[in-house]
Amino acid sequence: MIEVQEMTELFRRNQTNCLRGLAALLIAIGHILIDWHAPRVVNITGSVGVAMFLVLSGYGINESYKKNGLNKYWTKKIKRIIIPYFLFITTLIPFANDFSLKDYLLDITFIDSSFWYVSFLMKCYVFYWIVQRFFPDKFFILFLIGGLISLNFLMQMEAEQSFSFFAGACISKYRDDIQTIEKKKILLFALYCFLFGFFFLMLKEIPAVHAYKGTKLYNYILLCIKLPICTPLLLLPTIIPIIEKSKFLYICGICSFELYLVHLFLLRYLDKSFQGLILYIIATAILTMAFYKINKMIQRL
Repeated sequence: MIEVQEMTELFRRNQTNCLRGLAALLIAIGHILIDWHAPRVVNITGSVGVAMFLVLSGYGINESYKKNGLNKYWTKKIKRIIIPYFLFITTLIPFANDFSLKDYLLDITFIDSSFWYVSFLMKCYVFYWIVQRFFPDKFFILFLIGGLISLNFLMQMEAEQSFSFFAGACISKYRDDIQTIEKKKILLFALYCFLFGFFFLMLKEIPAVHAYKGTKLYNYILLCIKLPICTPLLLLPTIIPIIEKSKFLYICGICSFELYLVHLFLLRYLDKSFQGLILYIIATAILTMAFYKINKMIQRL
């Protein structure tokens, strides 16, 4: 039987690493399903995985802030995100059909990134730094305003994740209070979140509703799907402790950034067959680990 304290001890380091691994796998599966033209209601796994990533990123960055403030804030981002991304994009130059220096510079500066998630994550990092550097006492209201701006003015994939990073930062900010909540109430909240998201998922599949795709109204509907559905997944390690002990998920978690970049690049070479899928998985695993080790070496230097 799971004790209440075990249930409410959220987001230990091993838990967050395993959850990142799970999120990375969900994103990879979602992209494969999209490439294979699976039904829309199935390939939602990718965007749910993105929501998990953003929640965990917001949580992690605020936990770091509580311990160290903004000390070495950008140093960490340069080591873990900016330099690896620069290396990856530079490595892809020989594979580009029509290389453009302008596009390359816009890409490595995250202004017009080839990988929208990385660009959106950097926006979140910049916004978080501004808020904590100049307006720390206005944390909640400014993130609420930032989320509303994102929802109404950014592209669809960013708009539907407008409050995911903010949610993670809030979990960190109010972690001690959350840990006092009873297990049943946490599980009930997660269930309500899932049912809420599932309702809007089904609503989205109605042809008359889907016809609004590309509009702000449609973005509002998507917003009500991704973050709510990912909520119970974030609780999995506290409900099923064995997940936290999974070496496979842990490895996927610590190299999740590399896995995200590599699997998307290799997706263009995926053969729609069982043998092709096996080769794709093997190539992704090998290149991900190689890229991760290179990045670790650079960080040590």
